[in-house]
Amino acid sequence: MFDGNFYWLPGQSRYDVSVLQYADRIDIYHRRELLAAFDLPPDGVRNQVFVPKGYPNPPQQPKYRKKPATEEEKKLRALDDEVDGYLAFLKTQKGVQWHQSIRALYGLYQKTTLPLFVKTIKRALKYHITDMKTVERIALLQINAAHYQLPLVEIDVNLHDRDTYREGCFSDEVDLSMYDQMMEEEDG
Repeated sequence: MFDGNFYWLPGQSRYDVSVLQYADRIDIYHRRELLAAFDLPPDGVRNQVFVPKGYPNPPQQPKYRKKPATEEEKKLRALDDEVDGYLAFLKTQKGVQWHQSIRALYGLYQKTTLPLFVKTIKRALKYHITDMKTVERIALLQINAAHYQLPLVEIDVNLHDRDTYREGCFSDEVDLSMYDQMMEEEDG
């Protein structure tokens, strides 16, 4: 990585390199041997992968490349005006890690019902809360305050009469002794 961008070098070897930046290009050397030369990207270009001329694109993306959360943001903004307002508030705050916050909010949205999520976001906006762990705790408080009950599961009383149930009754017992050994090794 150099100047916010990723420069891919072909081959399997990993070693220390020297990067020389010129007015129009970047040269990468290892022990005074030129490994690759790249044209400089335009000003403001960040988080991009560059490949030397004549080589195919790398088989995988860089490990620490930032992944934008634009799709999650679009889905969250479309949910409700309160959520859109909270995201606008978050964007104006200094010190907030935008992409991480969006992903945390989207994860909370996936774990909760829409009314609970909107109620949580409304409260977070009211008190200007930017910490995502605190927002999650607000959701838990909302659940506890509502005395939420899990829905009852319907059990089929004719389960024992099914052919698949009868077949399963006569199958071989599963040997789980390897898990007992693993537990003993961990305790030992």
